[in-house]
Amino acid sequence: MSQQLQDLYDRIDDLPRCPEELALIEEAARLTDLMQDEAEGYRVRRMLMDSAHAVGQSEKMLVAFGWCRDYADRHPEALDEGEQQDLLWHHRWVVNAGRTFPQIPTPRLMALYEDYARRILGLSRHNEAFVGLLYAMHIGDGAAASGHFERLTSTVRDELSACPACEAEIEADYHLFCGNDEAALRQIQHILDRRMTCAHIPTGTHALALAPLMRLGRWDEAGQHAARSRQSVSGDPDHLWAQARHLEYLALTSPNAALKWYAHHVAWAEQTRELGAAQTFHAAAAVLFTVLWNGDQTKTYAIRLAPTVPGYAEDGQYSARERMDHHLGEALRLASLFDARNDTAQQRREVDMVLALARIAPPAKA
Repeated sequence: MSQQLQDLYDRIDDLPRCPEELALIEEAARLTDLMQDEAEGYRVRRMLMDSAHAVGQSEKMLVAFGWCRDYADRHPEALDEGEQQDLLWHHRWVVNAGRTFPQIPTPRLMALYEDYARRILGLSRHNEAFVGLLYAMHIGDGAAASGHFERLTSTVRDELSACPACEAEIEADYHLFCGNDEAALRQIQHILDRRMTCAHIPTGTHALALAPLMRLGRWDEAGQHAARSRQSVSGDPDHLWAQARHLEYLALTSPNAALKWYAHHVAWAEQTRELGAAQTFHAAAAVLFTVLWNGDQTKTYAIRLAPTVPGYAEDGQYSARERMDHHLGEALRLASLFDARNDTAQQRREVDMVLALARIAPPAKA
């Protein structure tokens, strides 16, 4: 190993998961290519997949996985059984992440899924149901989702299964998909009572509870969930989805705090290539500015936005109507991209469900 590459590894080891770490790993990958060292290139890209997944840049994980999959197929002797299983684990990440990029056409998504299903054939019927459920909910196929949910909850977990916390939260997602807020909240409480944890759990679990609690008018409980998780997800690009859920809650309970939260997170929502999460944030921002606008064309607000945000104003004053129109337009545009690819209207329905939150009466002030 060259000294230059070892120095990069040392710098990477000193960093937490962050964009700077990812940039250094990418630099190390380029160096292994120049060295024509495929074995080291695999090692680096294996690191790259974890880093990209953790900092909200899954598009880079997809590219790195493709490289690793090709290498493993050409050199099956290079990976032991544990490493082969590790690559299958990341294959599931890639299949799940792929659906959140509308630029990936359906035939390519299906090829990814079919390749994954072929590789785990006989190894994990349980995990195949997990992956299938996520995709079925994404495209709005209720019958397929029901079948996958039944198989997921009736088959035995195995070494390729997602972590128990992730599977438990997907059950809550499924109940929300079916329109059953009460069942979703019971499942969320089950996760919290058992103290289940994962990279996004329970922080994302608390965020998941907010919309159903608001729809049911259970504001005290919603406030408890918000307080327990808001700061844990603040500023982290990998938690954009949860940040959107908190923005919806703040829009109805504390619009001034919502504006600050919005200003802190909107730049990444505009930049990220993970367009599924971006759609969620744009819809939440549309809720905020719908509440603030309230039909008054003259309403403006002082917001400290980064110059990279579309519509940036040097004086820091922004029309609520213009901000609402921008974010509503972006949420609908992204939903249309997904729905055109999937040949369904599911993502438009999901945007409409978020927008409906703006019509909920806010909690009475004490």
